[in-house]
Amino acid sequence: MSACQGYKSWELHFDAQAPSEHVSRIWSQHHPSPKHAEIVATAPDTWVTLPKGLDPRFRNPCWKDGSTQRLRCMPYYQVIGVSKCGTTDMFNRLRRHPDMAAGSKGPHFWDECPSPPRSACTAPPNGDFDGYVDLFKKGAEQIAENPEAICGEASSNTYTGVYTYVRRSSKEPFEGPELFQDQGGVGDQALERL
Repeated sequence: MSACQGYKSWELHFDAQAPSEHVSRIWSQHHPSPKHAEIVATAPDTWVTLPKGLDPRFRNPCWKDGSTQRLRCMPYYQVIGVSKCGTTDMFNRLRRHPDMAAGSKGPHFWDECPSPPRSACTAPPNGDFDGYVDLFKKGAEQIAENPEAICGEASSNTYTGVYTYVRRSSKEPFEGPELFQDQGGVGDQALERL
């Protein structure tokens, strides 16, 4: 008897476990790169919005906004797509899991919203990182009810070209990924676990 009996031949089937890592633990262990000031200068609106710490009660990266005490969440995962690669299908399949909170399909923030922000772009009202985080408001409300839930996003074209590597003005010269390499921190630890 086939392990996939009862499933159509085109239907992907596997017994997947929900991720168990709480991002707050990883976040608390992060040590900024020696080039942190340069990185912040590339997109300061991101660093104004990012919290100092994440709420450890939630698996997803979430925190309480200091002024409103509203729960805010960033995506736990991102489907990095290219045009016609199945980004929508992957996102819809992931959404079937009971611990998936509402995410955002196709915000194109990282590949279409320049820094500094100049318009609403895909992250209203200003096209900045604060607006991007607001795209996950419904997911944050669901996560407040289910602390083990996670939300994510999927945008086709995020991985299309080298100029989408970092959110920036298309007129700025690209200096390459060496500026953004992890300096022996969280990224290295995550790769070791894989």
